[in-house]
Amino acid sequence: PERGASVAYSTVSQRFLVVYHQYGGGAVPANDLRGQLVSISGQLVGAPINVTFDNHFQGEAGISYSPVTNQFLVAYRHFYEPAGPATIQSRTVNADTGAIGTAVDLVAATSTNSPEIAFNSLTSQFLVGWWQGKPGSGDYLARFVNGDGSAAGNAFPFVVNYGGYDSL
Repeated sequence: PERGASVAYSTVSQRFLVVYHQYGGGAVPANDLRGQLVSISGQLVGAPINVTFDNHFQGEAGISYSPVTNQFLVAYRHFYEPAGPATIQSRTVNADTGAIGTAVDLVAATSTNSPEIAFNSLTSQFLVGWWQGKPGSGDYLARFVNGDGSAAGNAFPFVVNYGGYDSL
């Protein structure tokens, strides 16, 4: 079954990108992210997009859009099977063609969850934020990502010693 959908809109291509977690249900591989471009009239545009397609776990996707590059940025929880680490990974999706960019690990840790993304039109960069666990609590971290999907600078904390990723 599908779960955990996220959506963003391209002001240039006038299309939505919907990304969801394909969880089991006979799909192979069973824990990947799928996407679909959708027109402003609600029609599907092209075939479904394999945002991820491998034997690792991916879920909890967040999406934002850059009108400068006409690309979506999708960030998601990624776990390298069988023993880790967990990462927050991101990649671009072209709003015209649905072509996907190369995956970028923004951070690696024992526990990462719930990425969210915003686009800054003044700097033409995305800001990706996520929760990262540590013994007894966790921190919210963030990292800037350029419009082409490449990481910019290092991750930095913006909320420290926060109890849980699902409690905001």
